[in-house]
Amino acid sequence: LTVGLAFVALALPAVAHAQDERPVAVLTIQTLDAFEQADALSLALKRVVEEADGWSLAKTERDYALQALVPSLGCTDPPDAACEEKIAREIKVDRFIWGTMKVEGNEVAGDLHFWVKGKGSTATTFKYSSNLTVAVDEALTGIARQKLDELTGGTPGGRIILRVGTFDSTVTVDGK
Repeated sequence: LTVGLAFVALALPAVAHAQDERPVAVLTIQTLDAFEQADALSLALKRVVEEADGWSLAKTERDYALQALVPSLGCTDPPDAACEEKIAREIKVDRFIWGTMKVEGNEVAGDLHFWVKGKGSTATTFKYSSNLTVAVDEALTGIARQKLDELTGGTPGGRIILRVGTFDSTVTVDGK
């Protein structure tokens, strides 16, 4: 019995992970003066969302830019909670990341927001060298990964349902 339970417990996390992935759309970051940097950070965020455990990049009809969505939906700039709801309905997602960016001397600075249906949004700020203009640059990827973790709280939790009948036993995960 112990061997069978260990096998079942080890097999379940992979199944739970695949079922519990959460799709996230990443909108192209809005800017008036840092277009290369905004595009690079947007692409880096898409890449780290796709690579992050428990998250996946949402499949949308096209790439969406915050700069185009805000005026087309008649929203305030920057988007408020009501506008975030409109954006989600327009692009047909339950989660998305949006942000703004501007040049400050030799750096770019801005904010990122992670909106989740029924929960609203969380936000974080960033500031880094304006010479980071390539999405696959390790430094920019690191910034994107750090900001994704700050916004989402890291890997989303999962659940495991284990049905074994009327056996008296103990199940442990990571020694707990």
